[in-house]
Amino acid sequence: MILFKNGDKFEGIRDQNSNKLNGSGTLKFNENNSFFKGKYFNGKYHGEGQLSINKVSLTGNWINGQPDLKSEWQIDGPNYKYKGSINEEFKKDGFGTLIFDGSCFYKGDFVNDKYQGQGHFKTKELEYKGGFYNNKFHGKGLLLWQNSKYEGDFEMGQFNGKGKLENNEGIYVGDFQNNQKHGEGILQYKNGDQYEGQWLEDEAEGKGKLTQWNKKFGCQLIYSGFFEKGCPEGKGELQIITEGQDVKKYIGGFNEGLFNGEGIIFLDSNVKAEGQFFDNYISGECNIYFQKENQTLECQMKRNQKDGLCSMKIKDLCYQGSFRSNIEKVDSIRFYSNY
Repeated sequence: MILFKNGDKFEGIRDQNSNKLNGSGTLKFNENNSFFKGKYFNGKYHGEGQLSINKVSLTGNWINGQPDLKSEWQIDGPNYKYKGSINEEFKKDGFGTLIFDGSCFYKGDFVNDKYQGQGHFKTKELEYKGGFYNNKFHGKGLLLWQNSKYEGDFEMGQFNGKGKLENNEGIYVGDFQNNQKHGEGILQYKNGDQYEGQWLEDEAEGKGKLTQWNKKFGCQLIYSGFFEKGCPEGKGELQIITEGQDVKKYIGGFNEGLFNGEGIIFLDSNVKAEGQFFDNYISGECNIYFQKENQTLECQMKRNQKDGLCSMKIKDLCYQGSFRSNIEKVDSIRFYSNY
């Protein structure tokens, strides 16, 4: 054993002529329980060796006291293990595999101890394959988590750009900004409904088209127009198509998803009513057009607060019908003589 003045200890082979460390040996440093175990040449680390400092060990090939940057290195820490390339500062740099917290890992490119380039990252909560920058998902990538899947563009760890998101809501394909649906996109809901159009901060906003199937009333609803915070707002068109291909249509104003403002409702291919709507009810002055008969009736519509029924009498004709608060329940206009 050789004891140095600074308290370091060496056990191994020393050249008697040059008095330098040569061959295999173990040098124990006086501080931090650190040591080097391996091969020496002219007093320097040279060949295979393990350097341990502050409970972190580096094992690999050395050349004249410096790490051989062309060889594979192994770094063992308290909660991690790394195999791969390093730089002259012993930082992970190049391609390598990092295993941490038991079964979690990153396999891919490193730059100065950070995930950067292409890689595969997996923890108990998620799995990601794709681009990295400064330890964050960046570029093209695929992310899996909690029965959800996103494939597309990332920017500094967030969905940004074009992508496809699958989760409990459905499948969305389109634009993203800061992890939210934002821009143009199509959402196919789990129940078969579909929205195609503009998005703002994860909600339908702007111009779009919503297609729904109402099982209760056995009809399809197709709305085309403007949206605000996920609801029809402003001018739009709603079609109600039954299983028998009977079509009812409303064109006009919407507010919070309800008919509001000036509008026209087409009850069948022959009859349409034009007037003011309030929360799905038509009230006030109203024009009813019979296209086949080329007749127009002007009348006052009054909402009965009990059931929404309205009536009018012109000569020997009487109109009776209703506009319920649910658009699925719009009734056909019926005419009776000798009312």
